[in-house]
Amino acid sequence: MRGGGPSFGVVTSWTFNTLAAPPTTVTYQINFGSILTTQQATTMFLSWQSFVKIAPNELSSAVFFGSAGNGQMYLGIQGTYYGSDTQLRDLVSSLLSSLPGNPKLTTKSLSWLDGLTDVDGSLDTRQPEVVQINFSPSK
Repeated sequence: MRGGGPSFGVVTSWTFNTLAAPPTTVTYQINFGSILTTQQATTMFLSWQSFVKIAPNELSSAVFFGSAGNGQMYLGIQGTYYGSDTQLRDLVSSLLSSLPGNPKLTTKSLSWLDGLTDVDGSLDTRQPEVVQINFSPSK
């Protein structure tokens, strides 16, 4: 950027390189049918962490923890994949087999735009996103 001094600059042009939208977006969730001990949750997190280190760029993945009280937790994994449902299932099969318990994979195949709204709810950018986070323990 070139500007009029150390405090600001003027953008006179902007060039974008775009990529074609993928034909299919698969949203997915991996859930467990039971409450976990902290040790089980730790084991699952470490398995997930090893998996995402080598996952392709077409996969997004996030893990969520919650407290069930008395040293027990729940854990969920979700994300999106830019490819087919079959490709996603093949990709996460190694992760599923490394997780203790009985993980359940659910998927939904959508168009690229529908995949964005399925995850984020809305693409409306007229107002800032309001995020409410409560860090106090639930009773």
